[in-house]
Amino acid sequence: MRLARLAFLMSCFMALSLSVMAQQSKSVWIADGKLQYGAFPEGDRVPDFSPVGFGGGGTAIPNVPESARIAPSGGTEDDTARVQKAIDSIGKLPLNEGGFRGALVFDPGAYRIGGKLTVGVDGIVLRGSGSASSGTVLIATGDERRPLIEAVGGSEPIEDESTITQMAQARVPVGASTIELADASSFSVGDRVRVSRPASDQWISDIGMDDLPPRPEGGVVSNWTAEGYVFNFEREITAIAGNVLTLDAPMPQALDQKYGGGHVVKYAWPDRLQNVGFENLRLVSEYAEGQEESDEAHATEGILINRAENIWVRDVVAKHFVRSAVTVDRHARFVTVEDSLCLDPASRITGGRRYSFYLIGQRSLVQRCATRGGRHDFITGSRTGGPNAFVDCLAVNTHEDIGPHHRWAMGTLWDNIRGGVIRARNRANRGTGHGWAGAQNVLWNCEGSSFTVQSPPTSWNLAVGCIGDRVINEYKGEDGIYESHGKHVEPRSLFIAQLQERYEDSVVRAIVSPSQLNGSIFKDLHKRLDAEKVGRDESL
Repeated sequence: MRLARLAFLMSCFMALSLSVMAQQSKSVWIADGKLQYGAFPEGDRVPDFSPVGFGGGGTAIPNVPESARIAPSGGTEDDTARVQKAIDSIGKLPLNEGGFRGALVFDPGAYRIGGKLTVGVDGIVLRGSGSASSGTVLIATGDERRPLIEAVGGSEPIEDESTITQMAQARVPVGASTIELADASSFSVGDRVRVSRPASDQWISDIGMDDLPPRPEGGVVSNWTAEGYVFNFEREITAIAGNVLTLDAPMPQALDQKYGGGHVVKYAWPDRLQNVGFENLRLVSEYAEGQEESDEAHATEGILINRAENIWVRDVVAKHFVRSAVTVDRHARFVTVEDSLCLDPASRITGGRRYSFYLIGQRSLVQRCATRGGRHDFITGSRTGGPNAFVDCLAVNTHEDIGPHHRWAMGTLWDNIRGGVIRARNRANRGTGHGWAGAQNVLWNCEGSSFTVQSPPTSWNLAVGCIGDRVINEYKGEDGIYESHGKHVEPRSLFIAQLQERYEDSVVRAIVSPSQLNGSIFKDLHKRLDAEKVGRDESL
């Protein structure tokens, strides 16, 4: 009885807190040409999402000189070994001052790839002759489920355990870029560190993830456990004042002593892949004609990126893959994916398929991308640590929702996304216990058929200037913070506005396009989709 009463009182407190938050907080607005940030309760604020993408933000993607060229075989033979040999030959060249060995340039034509292509050496760029069907087409042949291209480094991060230092303050709020330590003497400016936030049974209980409801059909549902929700955020120290560290990107999750606090530790990752690019390519997966919604015995991803940093994908069209055009996996960061399409997947329309652009890693940017026929089009995975950003992206003929997909993805911005259903919510017993899909996520000037935004206990999700029906979630949870729903706000793009405040105009223009700056980007995206034939790619 006492436990039931305590639970009731806690629920009332959280409901009151969220109501006060919705009434008193302001997200971001313009005053005197500057962004103005309102504080949430306990000092949380909207994070700065600009330090994402290649180079950690503010870095233009380079144009790497050609080092070798390859032509299609022109027949039906498997080109895997021949193309891989050409990639490996560039991997033997010395690195230049910029950290690159050179680009392998593909002449126009079709290349049949029965296996997968692997880039596992720093400084290699694969550059096609265009992403149209008349350009460079890499065809994933056969019935093996695998990524067509894999950019993956080695090993795991190596922590210097002698430097583990606990935080000293009671709470590090969301959006903060400073952390006070008990003793900062182990650290120096320029150190790479991991900020680790433990979980606790109390936190799991307070957010209601220790008592997920059973599935009606009897499927497996797993309650969350503290050991499964330790979050590690990669940062670099930019300044030290006494015992206070300043970091190069804000925290997407509060560190709270009542839930175990947090610590900072130096780390190294000598075998992590760096400085790799993919551009001007068309990637197509073979599948059984007429089985567009059933055949899954073929390539799963166009490009898979993991254990890597400073990677880019630009002007890549991926068609007919089971799962995604690009997956940025858990141990990848500083990835930019731009001006790319994911078209007409071939798979069942059910869980684990058609995740068009899928971010699980940290500090990555997806911009000016479009999808057709996806399921979850612009999404984050479980325990994804931000900041991350999806900016100026379009989804048509989509079959499920856009947004954080499951299990507490933190600190992602969906900025000017056009699609169907857009959600940041409690997914409870969906999957095997997806629960709260995410926290500290921001939807900015998005348009969709409907929106469902909820704030988890202890945290928040925010929708600003979004247009579409507001729908109450089928699972319990308080409404998130809606601001100016049904009417767009200024600035048009939060991401671009944050870039403009952080960097010079020349830097901003090297990262975002003129059509983003003048607001005509969606005309460009619709035009590009209209130019792509619906259905089976003509290269097959």
